[in-house]
Amino acid sequence: MYKRQTVYLSKKVNPHFKVNLSDFKISEIKEIASTGNWLIINQVGTLLFLQMDLIIVNKLFGSIAGGEYAALLTWSRLLRSMGAVLAGILTPVILTYYARSQFDKMISVSKSSVKFMGLAMALPIGCICGFAPQILSIWIGPEFARLSPLLWVLMGHLIINLSVLPLFPINVSFNKVRIPGIVTLFMGVGNFLLAIVISYVTGWGYYGVALAGAIMLTLKNSFFTPWYATKLLHISKYTFVSSMIPGIIAMLTISGLIVLFTHFVNVSTLISLVFYCIIVCFAYLMVLWSIGLNQVEKEMVYSFIPVIIKRRFKLEVKSN
Repeated sequence: MYKRQTVYLSKKVNPHFKVNLSDFKISEIKEIASTGNWLIINQVGTLLFLQMDLIIVNKLFGSIAGGEYAALLTWSRLLRSMGAVLAGILTPVILTYYARSQFDKMISVSKSSVKFMGLAMALPIGCICGFAPQILSIWIGPEFARLSPLLWVLMGHLIINLSVLPLFPINVSFNKVRIPGIVTLFMGVGNFLLAIVISYVTGWGYYGVALAGAIMLTLKNSFFTPWYATKLLHISKYTFVSSMIPGIIAMLTISGLIVLFTHFVNVSTLISLVFYCIIVCFAYLMVLWSIGLNQVEKEMVYSFIPVIIKRRFKLEVKSN
């Protein structure tokens, strides 16, 4: 059913597009297959990063610990899905500039995308970390508020590891996926081993598993991923690292202010939690639009807003 819808919509969007066997070049299959193989290796390493921790917790510490860990892991996976959606919006723009050999624009958009991703994800990550005890108490019971440090470990590093998602299409566009695939695989294996070692040596239990994942994934995405992208683009190795800093500052500020706020205000019901999250959201968006984004980034955000909404609310971005 899905394939039929895809074919139908493709014909509606571009009725002149037709595929013939004569259009395929056998000589290109080897290169495509090679790229696909390294992408598969990359995905295997990614699975070792993102999917093995719950298995390790269940095997080492039992089903009760696994259930507690899985409950908190839901929030991490939710934000990863949100980040993937945002990155999916930005990816075609980067690939288009590469296809047109507009590398200056490609660099500019990539920098803005990393900054935008960080600032966008800072809000949910900051709110979840800041309201961690309240969220756990309301969601699964007051006795689970003790797991709020674990939620911090699972969520805090995402501000870095989701910010770099717009950089992955750069490797694909240059067809340089072999080295990232090898690095991801080896660090994924390292994550698996480190999770076991930390858990046994320190006695931290599933906190050690979560910490191992945070360490290894953050090391990869704060050093290798931005460095390799700058190497391909022949620009300063600190280019994308500097773009990640605003998101980190925003996330720490939001979570810190919320923790301070909850010392003076009682947040014990779902309604109060939602109410204060909405207030934080509006305050953050106003500050972000006023001083957090430059003109180019505002225009990027504006370009993603549906035309119907622009016309309905008469939205526009004023040039400086």
